[in-house]
Amino acid sequence: MIKAVKDFFVKYFDFKGRTNLKDFWFAIIGLVVLSVILTIIIGLIDKNVAVIFLVIYSIVLLIPMHAMEVRRLHDTNKSGWWVLLELIPIGSLILLICFCFSSVDEGNRY
Repeated sequence: MIKAVKDFFVKYFDFKGRTNLKDFWFAIIGLVVLSVILTIIIGLIDKNVAVIFLVIYSIVLLIPMHAMEVRRLHDTNKSGWWVLLELIPIGSLILLICFCFSSVDEGNRY
């Protein structure tokens, strides 16, 4: 899981290539665990600071999260433009289903 989170930050602006199913979900789980731990620690100090931290944390992770989503879509042989489905209400559910598909090795354009 640590390797997946490290790769997440190393490939901060990398919208090309692929991210396999295991690395994608380990990175998601690792980031959630990291945010919960940091929020608890900061929340013990000051609740207002914890809220500000979560807002900044979300903004910092916006671009690399989209980059990882695009790479995951590439791994399922779909265009990265599918990430724009997040702009419509049911689109996030469609993407969640796409992120659960296994990798496509043969005939993959990416």
